[in-house]
Amino acid sequence: MLESFLASLAVIVSLVAPLTPAAPAGPQGQQGSQEARTSAVPKYQEYVALGDSWSADVVILNAQGLPDTRYAPIDCAQSMVSYPKQVAKALGVKVFRDATCGSATTEHFYEPQTGLPTGGTNPPQFDRLTRTTDLVTVGIGGNDAGFAAAAISCI
Repeated sequence: MLESFLASLAVIVSLVAPLTPAAPAGPQGQQGSQEARTSAVPKYQEYVALGDSWSADVVILNAQGLPDTRYAPIDCAQSMVSYPKQVAKALGVKVFRDATCGSATTEHFYEPQTGLPTGGTNPPQFDRLTRTTDLVTVGIGGNDAGFAAAAISCI
């Protein structure tokens, strides 16, 4: 079970790590100017986030209120401050679609996610992709690997 979890974690890290921009170093190893750092970051226009509860940052009720319903049903329990929303804001993308949903598995990329807590359905996550999507982040695998069951068995 631990091996499955570690394998899933390695996949997630390998998918997310390349998306983390590095600041260019200036003379004597100092950080470059703000202008140099800004010009080094690619300009994305259309960003789609795919994933499960780890990416959705599942929330029932917190300081930001109820889950975000702008991109997915309330059953998906998307946080208002999940990492995809922070990425979209930091990059200033023009179009953002967040398909992340609690309890999602890889099959929910191409099949609707039915049977959500209040009866909602999250459409297939791939449906949010278009020909003009130029940035996609993926964070999935914990539910496929049985992460929740493994965590509960440790209690």
